[in-house]
Amino acid sequence: MSKPVSDVKPKKKPENFLDLTTKGRETAENSKREKPKKDTRRPKLTKKVIIAAVTAVIVIVSVAAYILYFQPTSELTNQQVIDRVQSLSDVPNSEIPTIATVEDAESLAIQDGFYSDAENGDIILVYSQSKRAILYRPDDNTIIKNGNVSTE
Repeated sequence: MSKPVSDVKPKKKPENFLDLTTKGRETAENSKREKPKKDTRRPKLTKKVIIAAVTAVIVIVSVAAYILYFQPTSELTNQQVIDRVQSLSDVPNSEIPTIATVEDAESLAIQDGFYSDAENGDIILVYSQSKRAILYRPDDNTIIKNGNVSTE
C-alpha cells in the first residue's frame, strides 16, 4: 500500500536550486539571496540647468567677440596719425614729422602758450623743415592748434 500524502516528507533541495514556485513571494530561503540593486544615482538634468548652461556659453562667446573684434584700439600708428592730420589740414607731404604724445598737459601749458588747450593723450606733430607744429586730438579727430615753430 501506499503511504498517505500527509506522511510524505519533502526532499531536501540543494542550495543552488531555484524555486520557481514562489514567483516573487518572499520566503526565508530566497530572502537570503542578494538581489541586484539598480543604479539610481544617475544625475537628472533639468530644464533650468540646461538653460543656465546655454546662457552662460552665449554670454562668454559674446564677451569674447566684443573684446576681440569690436573694442577700438587705443594706440594709433604714426602713419595713421599722419594720414588723419593730412585729411584735416594742408601739411607737407614730402616731410615726415616728429611725433610726440602729451603726457603732462599742465606743465606744457606753463612752458608755452601753444599748449594751453592741450590735454593728456593729444598728439604733437612737428614739421621741422617747414617750421610748423600741429596739436591733434585723436579722440575727437580734430586739430586743436596749428602754428609756426621757431628754431633759435
